[in-house]
Amino acid sequence: MGDYKTGLSIIDPPNKNWQAKAYTVGAFQRFPDVQTITFVFYIPVRNEVLHGEFKRKDLPDLIKELSYVIKSGELIRPQWEGGTPELSSLSPNINCRFCAYEDRCPALGAIAIEVANRVAENTLPDTDITDPDDPETLEQLWAISKIVTNWATRIKAKAIAMAREGTEFPSLRLRSMGATRKCNNNVKLMEVAESFDMPHEELVRLANFPLKKISEAVGRAAPDGEKGQAARDFMDAVEEAAIIDKSETRYTLS
Repeated sequence: MGDYKTGLSIIDPPNKNWQAKAYTVGAFQRFPDVQTITFVFYIPVRNEVLHGEFKRKDLPDLIKELSYVIKSGELIRPQWEGGTPELSSLSPNINCRFCAYEDRCPALGAIAIEVANRVAENTLPDTDITDPDDPETLEQLWAISKIVTNWATRIKAKAIAMAREGTEFPSLRLRSMGATRKCNNNVKLMEVAESFDMPHEELVRLANFPLKKISEAVGRAAPDGEKGQAARDFMDAVEEAAIIDKSETRYTLS
């Protein structure tokens, strides 16, 4: 039995792979004369071929393993709909990145706390960390999130830098997200746009002017002693003209 894998992810060998085990059980049950199945994963992108062999005598154990996984999934998966499963029923691993519940999984939170406790003086109270309302617990979780986030940012930056230098990772590939472009000469930009018959009014309509920088420029042009007031008056004027859209106020904790 063979299966082609066209992705980059690391694939477990057939004897440890649940998909291979499930297909093998089905084949043994469908074809009673088959005594041995050689299962092969072909992974052309990684230039790998993984082999595994199953004997008919293995069938009872394979059925027992698969039945346990299926029944566990049928029991635990619905619990996400009304909250979160018990911590003891979860087994976090590298495949958690594909899970829709990654952001609220108590098992992953427990891992983060275990890491943080190695560098923090105080341990968290023994309480629910999935959606806590206790201010003390939340404050400690905030500190932990900062630690983990800063570490993750550094690791991701290093991995990207190494990939750009030519390092090949087992299942990661460097992917460009494009680069932003910003004009550094607005006067020249207007000249170029005009050469393509774009009216100045249309260009101005499309432009996005940095209000803070403009107000600072207004202040710099004012006489000494009036610079700050001129900048404030400018902002008041554009406010009164009702030409400003304000985003929601952003907050942080420190």
